[in-house]
Amino acid sequence: MRAVLRALMGLLLVAGLLAAAAPAGASPQTPNEPLAAGAFSLYTEETYGGKPQCTDRGQNYVRYGWRNRAVTGYQCELAGQNTIMYWRLHVLIEGTTVSPAILPTGAIYGQAEEDISFEPCLGLANASPPMVIIDVCNGASPGQRWTWMPNHTVRNQNGQCLDVQYGNTGNGSRLVTWACDAAKPNQIWDYDDSGRLVNPATGKCVDDPSHFTSPNRQAELWACIDADWQRWDPPRRGELESAMPGNWCVQVTGDHEATLGKCAYGAANQTWQLFANGDVIDTEGRCLDVYKAGTANGTKVLTWPCKDQPNQKWELTPTGLRNPASGRCLDIYKSILRPDVGLEIWDCHGTQNQRWTYL
Repeated sequence: MRAVLRALMGLLLVAGLLAAAAPAGASPQTPNEPLAAGAFSLYTEETYGGKPQCTDRGQNYVRYGWRNRAVTGYQCELAGQNTIMYWRLHVLIEGTTVSPAILPTGAIYGQAEEDISFEPCLGLANASPPMVIIDVCNGASPGQRWTWMPNHTVRNQNGQCLDVQYGNTGNGSRLVTWACDAAKPNQIWDYDDSGRLVNPATGKCVDDPSHFTSPNRQAELWACIDADWQRWDPPRRGELESAMPGNWCVQVTGDHEATLGKCAYGAANQTWQLFANGDVIDTEGRCLDVYKAGTANGTKVLTWPCKDQPNQKWELTPTGLRNPASGRCLDIYKSILRPDVGLEIWDCHGTQNQRWTYL
């Protein structure tokens, strides 16, 4: 499951994003337009039919699987239905601003490959200044919510930024949050090709000294090595968007039913966190749940207090969000595109009403 989540949700998002600026007055380009000089494209290393894959749902949506490269004058080529798997995003930077609506916000997960006793996330300890710790992911803690800013800072929900304390440069330097200042090199971060979170000023990486063996340990800076405890999945915005046309997302109603709604991109009732143990958790800390552990086609889906039960486990694949216990997939009832249409499980067949992209 960990490998699936990494393949689908690993975003190598911010490295090099501001290394060049677009021409004055430039605006984001739509698919099939060539990139102007100074533009950056975030794209996947994988291709379909030998061609880089492009997004056909407009620009400025954060998707999975991108690698950052600078290109000039490239003509994007679409691949029809296959774009659900491989995406290309065009971004033109005007000064240092990007619309907040497209900035990914959420947990920063440890990418541990081996079985471990807890799901690691970067969080905050109650201290002054707030210390960055390796915390147990819980899907709801404000201290675990981070936003990638276009100036290469990483901002916590407390309004402060990820910071190497006192500007120290040695191995073991502690990580804290501090008043954001992009002019300070100890607050600037990049992702490298291995998924490590690197401070360019020191060339060192965010590291868990316990090697993901125990929670509540102080996060620190350390020389970059090829180790799981230095690899991190960056935050996602959190929507589960349908492949059906019209921008429809999974949402939670007031009575905790999972339904369809027009994507609001940032709405609390459309924000989810996906965990390696299969939990899909909303902002209230409740799990996506197959009603009464049903397994039949048409069983409705809702949210319920998390119980670590089979009817609350899901696998996100390019063809569907599958509940292994039933062998069935999250499905839009009769493909009806209308607010508050219920979601259910149904035999997996990979059609649009069962395909979801985790933003």
